[in-house]
This record gives sequence, structure tokens and C-alpha cells, in this order.
Amino acid sequence: MAEEDETQPADILKRLPPVSHYLSSGCTLLDLALADRLPGGFPAGRICQIYGNESTGKSVLVQEAIGSAQRQKGFGSLNDAEGTFDFDRGATLHGMNVKGETFWDYPDPASESIEDLFDNYVPKTIKKCEKIKGPRCAVIDSLSSICSDAELDSKLTDSTYGTSRAKQLSLAFRKCRTDISNANLAMLFVDQTRHNVGGYGDNLVASGGEALKFYASTRLKLSPGAKILNSLERVIGVELKFLVRKNKIAPPFREGIIRILFDYGIDDISTSLNWLHENDPELPELAKQKKEEEEKKSGKAATKKRERKSETKTRIPWSVPRLELTGRTLNALAEKVEEQNLEEELAKEVERVWRIVYAPIERKKRVRFGN
Repeated sequence: MAEEDETQPADILKRLPPVSHYLSSGCTLLDLALADRLPGGFPAGRICQIYGNESTGKSVLVQEAIGSAQRQKGFGSLNDAEGTFDFDRGATLHGMNVKGETFWDYPDPASESIEDLFDNYVPKTIKKCEKIKGPRCAVIDSLSSICSDAELDSKLTDSTYGTSRAKQLSLAFRKCRTDISNANLAMLFVDQTRHNVGGYGDNLVASGGEALKFYASTRLKLSPGAKILNSLERVIGVELKFLVRKNKIAPPFREGIIRILFDYGIDDISTSLNWLHENDPELPELAKQKKEEEEKKSGKAATKKRERKSETKTRIPWSVPRLELTGRTLNALAEKVEEQNLEEELAKEVERVWRIVYAPIERKKRVRFGN
């Protein structure tokens, strides 16, 4: 019996994976950055923080995560603290099933505080998804919109912001982190950035103290990028930069660009094609347009070179050599992928190039315990 007790923990570790389910973010590149595998995404049973400036796609990603949980016969829960969700658009653009296994919660900002959130909403969510075998996802959008007890009891002229918010969040995470892990619940906290006036380092910080930063297994930072224009020079979408600041299930500090089109959602195909165009080592040197060459030049010569490159970039054909696809523009190449139903092949190609780009340094294997 003693020998069986000694080998049982090792057998359990071999049999159980670190994360049982992953919730897709709707973007192949971001799924790889979060989990370093496909299918990847946000991990179930962990706490994740998504923060950034306004209009950087935070709510879009959590809606995609809820839809991913539902497609895997799971459960989705949303705490709309801001009261800004449009569920018809979420169902149409981001794949949520508003009539399926979903629990919506509309907190009253005049009476519900951080304590009510963790004492009522989280236990209710865990209880509602007890009989569901698929992945569970709970979203709080956003943590910055929920008041602390001191703020509820104060007047508008009182200076109470931050006095008890950080302590309440720290206590709440200590109380509920075990329940979240045991329920295999992916807790996604959307947070907004604030200007750190007079501080050192990054002048944009997330509100609510350091508690969420410590307890989160994954921290995803989003920032605005370039605008996407049509042929009439009108804005039809945006490019968003992401950076995985913290990751305990995969290597951290992975970054990339997500393309989002208005009234369409995340354009996963063009995002993948654009990333391959810039990172695939098998593409021609002219198409890659390395930044190292620009950095070697200085002054007007470098400026003229960048202008020439920006002009010729539209004339250089976009291509995916292994899929034997070529197009004059990024949109034309994306249409060919859709016409030939090569979405899965494109995702595999992105994963293949990802392994090349982020290939680890070859070192001698470290010996542990004499093995």
C-alpha cells in the first residue's frame, strides 16, 4: 500500500494536463502567444487580465472567449458592470449564443461593490455550471467600473478612490482563487489603464492595485495601432498591438498585431497573412523589408528609402509559398484563402513559422535528480 501511495501523485501528474481546455480569442496569432500551441487561447481554471486603452478590442476578445466556450459545449457568464454590451452584435460578429448556456449579470452600480461581486456573482456562476462538462468562462467587464465599499458610502466630494480598493481586491482573490481553479473556470478580468502621474517607468498602469497583477496567470496588454483604410481613404478598421506581459502556461512577452474590421470582427485570415508576410524566412528579401536595413541609414536618405518602400509595398505581391497562393494585395490574398477553404492550412502554416521565429537556444540538457 505504501508503494501505491508513493507512485499515485506521479501518475496523476502524468495523466492530467496542466490546462484541460483553452478558450480561443478568435485570432490564431494571439492563441499561439497565449498558449504556445493550437488550439490555444485563454486557459480554463486560471485568472486572466486583459487591460489597455479605450477602443483596443478588450470586449471583443472576451466575447470571442465566451463564444469559444459555448462551441465546446461549455458555459459562458458575463458581468456587464459598464452596461455597454450589445448582445445582438456580439452574437453576430463574435459568435456568442445569447440563447444558449449563458448567464448574464447586470450589477447595480449604486449598490453592488467588489464584495458583492466575489461573494455573490462568482459563487452563482460556479453553481450554475456545476453540471456542465465543457469549459467554463466568466467575464467581468470591467473591474474599474465596480465600486469599493468606501466609495459607495462616500460623497462625490470625498477623496476615497484607491483607499480600500486594493485591499478588498487582494482579500477577495485570496478567498476565491481555489474555488475558481477547482471549478475549471476561466476568469477574464477586463481592466482599463490610467495615467500614472509623477511615477517612474510606464506611465500607463491598470487600476485596482497590485492584487490582480499577482494572482493572474496571464496578463495581456492591448494598445492602439494603425488605422485600416479602404480605397476611398475612409477608416474601416483598426490594427491593435498585443503584448503578453505575464504567462505561467507558456513563454511570456510574445507580441503581435491583430486586425479588426468594423461590422466584421477580428479578421483572423488577414492577421495571419500579414504576420507571415513580415516573419516567414522563406519569403523574398524585397517582400520582407527588414527594419535592420533602415536603421543603418540616417537623415534624408533613410526617409527617402522608407518612402520608396512604402510606395513599392503595395506593388509587391503577397504570397504564402507553401500554400502556393499569391495576391496583389492583402485583401485579395485573404479572399483566395476563403475561396479555397484554406483556413486550417493557414493556421498550421502560422504555427510552423511561429516555431521557427521563437525557436529556443540549443543548450546542453540539464541533469536533475541523476536522470
